[in-house]
Amino acid sequence: MIWAFLQWLAKYLGTFFTAFVLALIVWVLAVVNADPNISCPAPTSIPLEVLGRDTSLLLLEPIPQTIEIQLRAPRSVCERIAQESGAVLASIDLSALGEGDHTVNVNPQVSDQYRPVRIISTSPQQVSFTLEAFATRRLPLRFEITGQPAPGFTEGATIVSDSRVTISGRKSIVDQVNEAVITLDITDAQQEIQQDRPVELLDENGSPVTGLTVDPEMVNLHQLIERPSTYREVTVKVVTAGQPAEGYRLTNIAASPQVVTVFSSSPDLVREMPGFVETTPITLTGVTDDIEQRVFLVLPEGVSVAGEQSVLVQVNIAAIESSLPLSLNVEVIGLLPGLQAQIAPATVDLIISGPLPTLQTLQAGDIRVVLDLTDLEPGQYALQPRVEILPIGLQSDSILPANIEITITIAPTSTATPTLDPNVIGTPTLTITPPQPAATLTPTPH
Repeated sequence: MIWAFLQWLAKYLGTFFTAFVLALIVWVLAVVNADPNISCPAPTSIPLEVLGRDTSLLLLEPIPQTIEIQLRAPRSVCERIAQESGAVLASIDLSALGEGDHTVNVNPQVSDQYRPVRIISTSPQQVSFTLEAFATRRLPLRFEITGQPAPGFTEGATIVSDSRVTISGRKSIVDQVNEAVITLDITDAQQEIQQDRPVELLDENGSPVTGLTVDPEMVNLHQLIERPSTYREVTVKVVTAGQPAEGYRLTNIAASPQVVTVFSSSPDLVREMPGFVETTPITLTGVTDDIEQRVFLVLPEGVSVAGEQSVLVQVNIAAIESSLPLSLNVEVIGLLPGLQAQIAPATVDLIISGPLPTLQTLQAGDIRVVLDLTDLEPGQYALQPRVEILPIGLQSDSILPANIEITITIAPTSTATPTLDPNVIGTPTLTITPPQPAATLTPTPH
């Protein structure tokens, strides 16, 4: 019986095995078709973790914070990886590294619960960097005062809030530092100075060293500025002689500087001085224009000026402003041929103002009152005359009357000798009433 079974099994064993293999293939194909392997679309960028770094070493070059990774897995696994953070990790291990240049491999990892999965590519595959020792030093702080105070002042004590500073950073740079310095410029200072000044690191050649941390970064510096009792500040009093030319006046006098510092070996001489010092006289006799002149100071014996021994004086001269009433004939221009014009009134009253010297030298023809009749046809008009003034600086303040009545008619053709009508304009003349003893004709200063 057993022998018969073995014969039957031997006869059909190949058929059974073939059927099993075919069934297995069909099952695998069915599984693959239901959940095929694909390139996972995410995550393509994952964080890069740095492990085992010695905190006493500085990482000089920046390490990428993320890497790009491409995975291949069944669709269902890819979907799970995309939905859950932390499924894929990447790291580099620095635990066995010391000072120097290094290149390490990036180690990507996928959690076992997401298998099967295959890592196709990683970018970058390696990371290069340099490790250098971290160093700290404590240095004395030196302060440097440059420049000189204003004349009559001296440099006093210097007070700083910190006498030492701490520097830290790359050992190679820390070793370059020779000293820590703060500077302050006191050029022309007249009072104490208190400022927060930055700390500057210098090498042995005096060149700046950068790239380190300085604690504190700013140091308060208090510089006293003193004035000895043998010095004193006094104002400058400008002395003038004479008067400007007739018709001109003095408008301003200014000295530069307005205050000077005087000193003496005897404090009593300085203390007994008045609060001012006079200049040598500036002559104004007959001047008609501004003056700019450097003059010396008149000092008591034994007293000197700190700094420049002279001052620059500016004197401003201006013409006296005045006004002058005038009565002028009105001049007609632009009348068309064959026409005649009758105006009323034929004269106007003006008030002219400006510099008195110019008013006093007015000539006939310097001022005209013009009535322009260009292109006007016969008829009646009321026009405003125009005042023309030749001398520069003069102006017309008023004109009375402001409008002139004009009657334009066709000129008669009679050959008889015409009788001159004083109201008919032919060739007008300019009449300037010269100044009379009456107040109305005398220029009135402003």
